[in-house]
Amino acid sequence: MTDDRVGSKLAALLGTLKPKTKEPVSAKVLNTWIAQAEGQLGDEAKGGRLGWLIASSVAIGAVQRALDEDGRQLFLLKGGTLLQHRLNATARTTKDVDGLVRGGMDAFFAVLEEVLDEPWGPLTLRRGEVEVIDVPTKLIKPRRFDIIL
Repeated sequence: MTDDRVGSKLAALLGTLKPKTKEPVSAKVLNTWIAQAEGQLGDEAKGGRLGWLIASSVAIGAVQRALDEDGRQLFLLKGGTLLQHRLNATARTTKDVDGLVRGGMDAFFAVLEEVLDEPWGPLTLRRGEVEVIDVPTKLIKPRRFDIIL
């Protein structure tokens, strides 16, 4: 086994796009740029795949700004989205982000609210309502929430 990254067609195609020289002034402008890029990149990027990759990357980056008192990330990415980012592959489509929270949930959500109040370029982010998922075999119940861009 090697540490070589597994490439994807979409990753290779992204390298063909001309980089923007400025950041978007609004989420609407960013969405327009994404739609234009999807059109240029063809089938590999269509169906919202590129938009999801960008949106999930922003949401993950924002959530991972939540740090404990020792400067460690409170949210640890896992699952299919982790594999997609680590392997640089797009074979598996996903519509969620799975993670683990280091420490207590209440402390995590308190810090998360603080970091979501910080600007993320032209985007504003907020957390949706937290849903507790009732898994009878779990002592600590999983939670689900949306990050709204």
